[in-house]
Amino acid sequence: MNILSIGEKIKKKRKKLGMTLKDLAGNRVTTGQISLIESGKSNPSMDLLEYLAKNLETSVEYLLESEQRQAIKICEYYENIAFCYLFEKNISEVELCLSEMVVISDKYNLEQIRYKIYFIKGVCLYKLKNYDKAVENFLISNLGFLKFSMNEELIQSFLYLGYIAIEQKNYVSASVHLECVIKIIDKYFSNYDLMFFKVYYLASKNYVELGNIEKSSYYLKKCIDILDKLYKPKENAVTFMEKSMEYMKLEDLDNAVKFSYASRRYFEELNILNDRQFVENRISEYLIEKNELYDGKKHLRRAKSIHLDYGFDNLFEIYKNFVILYVKEDNIDKAKTYLLKLEESLDTKKIDNVMDFYMLKYKIHMIEENYSDAEIVLILGYNFAKDFGEYRKAGDFCLVLSKFYIDIKKIKEAENMIEEALVQYRRGGYKLSF
Repeated sequence: MNILSIGEKIKKKRKKLGMTLKDLAGNRVTTGQISLIESGKSNPSMDLLEYLAKNLETSVEYLLESEQRQAIKICEYYENIAFCYLFEKNISEVELCLSEMVVISDKYNLEQIRYKIYFIKGVCLYKLKNYDKAVENFLISNLGFLKFSMNEELIQSFLYLGYIAIEQKNYVSASVHLECVIKIIDKYFSNYDLMFFKVYYLASKNYVELGNIEKSSYYLKKCIDILDKLYKPKENAVTFMEKSMEYMKLEDLDNAVKFSYASRRYFEELNILNDRQFVENRISEYLIEKNELYDGKKHLRRAKSIHLDYGFDNLFEIYKNFVILYVKEDNIDKAKTYLLKLEESLDTKKIDNVMDFYMLKYKIHMIEENYSDAEIVLILGYNFAKDFGEYRKAGDFCLVLSKFYIDIKKIKEAENMIEEALVQYRRGGYKLSF
């Protein structure tokens, strides 16, 4: 979409309506005056501007909008569309949006937009798990957000720094970022439910990792209360994104920005549902470990329900926890049902998932006293881990095999497995000395 001067807007509207210079001039001005205005050699008075706006079926505000303001709006459009693509993990399209923003921000010296570009780059790098570079971009963007009091953007940046800290298991650092966010929200955004959800989600996730289930559940409850007010179907996100693109093609910048912003918000809410699924599943995992099976099952069912409604990609972890839950409840038939679901959802490229599957299958065979199949599964797990260079995991399988052989009185085989475990652990970097 082109950025137009007043004269260019008048000429474009006139041509679109099929009007000649004489048609537009009427009895009010000369065609020469109109020609000078369209070429940028003369500026219209306010009275003349009102006359032109009326005859061109547009508004004075549209004609008066500066080129810089148009540039900012176009950048806002690309920013919103970039975030929509980010939620769909379409990084190549995000980069195209960023390249448009870079060109416009450089041409019109839009410093605030430049800092937004750093932020979006940071989000891209976060999605690609390039955390060091992501942090670098977020810190640069924070300088600008502080300088221009861009508080909403500053909150988003601190949240991503918190996410990265959690990914890197630096939970104390995550708490620091979280405290910064809460202070800003309390001061500027006390009624912004969506913003509060993100903070509460991060707090819930952080306390899950710290093993503080009580506090994690407290923040999760706050998340759920907010989410009940925010629910909207996924179709809205895609529909509004398509509408914004249609308006951009029609060069209706105001509607393009409005619908792109709405689409971005819907995608954010969908992203929140994915976050909630993760937290529900992790809380269920900790509760099951503590043998609080009733509450664990409740959270697990919520996670499964979100998956069934929206098709997020955390299904393996949910089914795995159902298997563990039903084993603890001595409901082996149910455990086997979910083990089968687990196998059907297994992505063999995710090595940890495959090894978890083998270990669960082994445990169920042992409960059923099916020792021959239990041995086969452990050997398969050991070979799989070794073949993919997961030597520590291979060592773990060897130790389980050694215990298995001891239990069935195969002492020589047990000794061999212990020796093999030591070999694999050394290959995996453990420094063992006896």
